[in-house]
Amino acid sequence: MSWSSVPNGTPTVVKLLKKKRPERNAPEFSTTTIEPCRVPPCHRLLGQIQFPPMLAQTSKSLQLIVKTAQTNTKIAIMNKNLDDCSELVRRYYKARQKAIIDALEFQGN
Repeated sequence: MSWSSVPNGTPTVVKLLKKKRPERNAPEFSTTTIEPCRVPPCHRLLGQIQFPPMLAQTSKSLQLIVKTAQTNTKIAIMNKNLDDCSELVRRYYKARQKAIIDALEFQGN
């Protein structure tokens, strides 16, 4: 490092940069000949990762919570009182009820 001054006389530090000499036996690489990786780096590790048992249990319990919420939604749709609803709402709920019944019949077969 060496000291120099700017026009107003304030001293500043000037860093001297040395140019690095290239190695004589270094191979030359072209950026145009790089082949893309077939498997992305983030996917390479997926086969090797083993989740701890606690995470597996948490995952299963979250799946059960989602299933319960879906079942509760279906029950609410099936038990909806359509007497005080408009014609449009009534048609919507009847279509949803029919879709639920069809899905249950399809799962039963």
